Amino acid sequence: MTQVTMSREGTRHTVTAKGHAKGRPDTCAGISTLMYSLYVWLINTDSAWNVSAKLDSGDAEISYETGDPGAENVWEFLLCGFLQLQADAPGAVSIRFSPTLGEKSDRTA
Repeated sequence: MTQVTMSREGTRHTVTAKGHAKGRPDTCAGISTLMYSLYVWLINTDSAWNVSAKLDSGDAEISYETGDPGAENVWEFLLCGFLQLQADAPGAVSIRFSPTLGEKSDRTA
Protein backbone atom coordinates (compact mmCIF):
# COMPACT_ATOMS: atom_id res chain seq x y z
CA MET A 1 0.00 0.00 0.00
CA THR A 2 1.12 3.54 -0.67
CA GLN A 3 0.53 5.99 2.17
CA VAL A 4 0.16 9.54 0.85
CA THR A 5 0.35 12.33 3.41
CA MET A 6 -0.50 15.91 2.54
CA SER A 7 0.24 18.58 5.12
CA ARG A 8 0.13 22.32 5.24
CA GLU A 9 1.43 24.57 7.98
CA GLY A 10 1.32 28.26 7.28
CA THR A 11 2.85 28.72 3.82
CA ARG A 12 4.71 25.36 3.95
CA HIS A 13 3.19 22.51 1.91
CA THR A 14 4.48 18.93 2.04
CA VAL A 15 3.34 15.79 0.26
CA THR A 16 4.87 12.37 0.85
CA ALA A 17 4.21 9.02 -0.81
CA LYS A 18 5.66 5.97 0.93
CA GLY A 19 5.33 2.34 -0.08
CA HIS A 20 4.10 0.59 -3.20
CA ALA A 21 0.60 -0.13 -4.44
CA LYS A 22 1.43 -3.82 -4.89
CA GLY A 23 -0.47 -5.54 -7.64
CA ARG A 24 -1.66 -2.18 -9.02
CA PRO A 25 0.97 -0.86 -11.46
CA ASP A 26 -1.62 1.57 -12.85
CA THR A 27 -2.06 3.09 -9.39
CA CYS A 28 1.71 3.30 -8.84
CA ALA A 29 2.01 5.05 -12.20
CA GLY A 30 -0.74 7.50 -11.23
CA ILE A 31 0.98 8.37 -7.94
CA SER A 32 4.31 8.85 -9.70
CA THR A 33 2.68 11.01 -12.36
CA LEU A 34 1.10 13.28 -9.76
CA MET A 35 4.33 13.62 -7.77
CA TYR A 36 6.55 14.30 -10.79
CA SER A 37 4.01 16.71 -12.29
CA LEU A 38 3.94 18.71 -9.06
CA TYR A 39 7.73 18.82 -8.95
CA VAL A 40 8.08 19.96 -12.57
CA TRP A 41 5.45 22.65 -12.02
CA LEU A 42 7.21 23.86 -8.87
CA ILE A 43 10.61 24.22 -10.49
CA ASN A 44 9.07 26.15 -13.39
CA THR A 45 6.90 28.63 -11.49
CA ASP A 46 7.51 31.87 -9.66
CA SER A 47 4.60 31.03 -7.33
CA ALA A 48 6.58 28.77 -4.98
CA TRP A 49 9.90 28.98 -3.18
CA ASN A 50 12.14 26.82 -0.98
CA VAL A 51 11.28 23.77 -3.08
CA SER A 52 12.83 20.49 -1.99
CA ALA A 53 12.19 17.06 -3.43
CA LYS A 54 13.20 13.45 -2.96
CA LEU A 55 11.69 11.27 -5.67
CA ASP A 56 12.85 7.72 -4.97
CA SER A 57 10.85 4.60 -5.79
CA GLY A 58 8.51 3.94 -2.89
CA ASP A 59 9.78 6.96 -0.95
CA ALA A 60 8.96 10.40 -2.30
CA GLU A 61 8.59 13.78 -0.60
CA ILE A 62 8.06 17.24 -2.02
CA SER A 63 8.00 20.34 0.14
CA TYR A 64 7.63 23.99 -0.80
CA GLU A 65 6.32 27.34 0.35
CA THR A 66 3.72 29.47 -1.34
CA GLY A 67 1.22 32.16 -0.62
CA ASP A 68 -0.03 32.43 -4.18
CA PRO A 69 -3.72 31.56 -4.76
CA GLY A 70 -2.82 29.89 -8.06
CA ALA A 71 -0.42 27.56 -6.27
CA GLU A 72 -3.21 26.72 -3.82
CA ASN A 73 -5.28 25.61 -6.82
CA VAL A 74 -2.47 23.25 -7.82
CA TRP A 75 -2.51 21.81 -4.26
CA GLU A 76 -6.26 21.19 -4.52
CA PHE A 77 -5.81 19.61 -7.96
CA LEU A 78 -3.17 17.27 -6.50
CA LEU A 79 -5.50 16.35 -3.66
CA CYS A 80 -8.29 15.51 -6.14
CA GLY A 81 -5.92 13.25 -8.08
CA PHE A 82 -4.86 11.31 -4.98
CA LEU A 83 -8.43 10.98 -3.76
CA GLN A 84 -9.48 9.61 -7.16
CA LEU A 85 -6.68 7.02 -7.02
CA GLN A 86 -7.78 6.05 -3.51
CA ALA A 87 -11.40 5.69 -4.66
CA ASP A 88 -10.31 3.47 -7.54
CA ALA A 89 -7.93 1.32 -5.46
CA PRO A 90 -8.80 1.68 -1.75
CA GLY A 91 -6.58 -1.24 -0.76
CA ALA A 92 -3.60 0.21 -2.61
CA VAL A 93 -3.63 3.90 -1.63
CA SER A 94 -4.40 5.64 1.64
CA ILE A 95 -4.53 9.42 1.97
CA ARG A 96 -3.81 11.20 5.24
CA PHE A 97 -4.07 14.90 5.91
CA SER A 98 -1.99 16.63 8.51
CA PRO A 99 -3.76 19.68 9.85
CA THR A 100 -3.28 23.22 8.80
CA LEU A 101 -3.00 25.63 11.68
CA GLY A 102 -6.19 25.58 13.71
CA GLU A 103 -7.61 22.34 12.29
CA LYS A 104 -8.19 19.09 14.17
CA SER A 105 -5.26 16.71 13.94
CA ASP A 106 -6.81 13.39 12.90
CA ARG A 107 -8.58 14.04 9.60
CA THR A 108 -8.39 11.10 7.18
CA ALA A 109 -10.05 10.66 3.80
